[in-house]
Amino acid sequence: MKKNVFILIVFAISLISCKPEIEKPTVITESVEEITENVVKVTGYVSDDGGSEVTERGICWNTEGDPEIIDNRTVEGSGLGAYTSEIRDLDPNTNYYVRAYATNEAGTAYGEVRAFKTEFEKLNGYEYVDLGLSSGLKWATCNVGASAPEECGDYFAWSETEAKTNYSKENSLTYAVSDLLEQGFIEENGLLAPSYDAAAANWGEGWRMPTRTEYLELIKECTWKWVTLDDVNGYIVTGVNGNHIFLPASGYRYGSFLYEIGEFGYYWSSSKNSDYNTSYRIIFDRESQDVFHFFRCIGLTVRPVTE
Repeated sequence: MKKNVFILIVFAISLISCKPEIEKPTVITESVEEITENVVKVTGYVSDDGGSEVTERGICWNTEGDPEIIDNRTVEGSGLGAYTSEIRDLDPNTNYYVRAYATNEAGTAYGEVRAFKTEFEKLNGYEYVDLGLSSGLKWATCNVGASAPEECGDYFAWSETEAKTNYSKENSLTYAVSDLLEQGFIEENGLLAPSYDAAAANWGEGWRMPTRTEYLELIKECTWKWVTLDDVNGYIVTGVNGNHIFLPASGYRYGSFLYEIGEFGYYWSSSKNSDYNTSYRIIFDRESQDVFHFFRCIGLTVRPVTE
């Protein structure tokens, strides 16, 4: 009897020792697609369960790198195969890191880390940035007529909404006009009416040109760094929250010529001056930034803003 018991024990031990070792699952981070300002779709694939049922799988993410399930995660069921997670409520213009994960009895395994950046927020198809300004104002990433931040875009005489080949006193809409309010060029607050505002007229409802006060806020509350971006001189303007815009040194147009491009930046505001001939604009070079008035007939660039 004792001999039989001993044989059974030895047999049981041998069965245990022959049992396959359980390993963590094999999981792959397959793709990162359909990135917007606050949504992304990420696909994972569990190819091997490691010898134990996969009880949970999904996508994890963070903004620091090497995300784990203790950071942020989705749960997309269990078992083998492919799955897709739609991650929502992301911050715009932000770098993120994602990877697939799968969990079984042996623990949690991760796929490759993939990085992506969410898009800027948009209004009417045009991107804007929140710089953390006291006013809450948001600034566009490009000038009117430009398709990239380093492009100067179109040039406009003050109160005009189309670019021209020649800029002069004679063809200016409001140069030497004293009754701007009476003729409907400005509103009671002294700012351009939307139909004469190059930003509002070209980009649609919700966009407008900055005021004199808003340019002063941009100067006071932001850090300005003169740089060369893709062979274009200008300023990276960084807000208190770390977000930034680029303002190229766009120069100005008078007659049919372009002056001081790459050396000075001139951008119209929507604020009129008290005399008949000038309105306010920001002016900057590599040493300084200021807001001062300029002749309305001159062609300057426009950087839109939105509330």
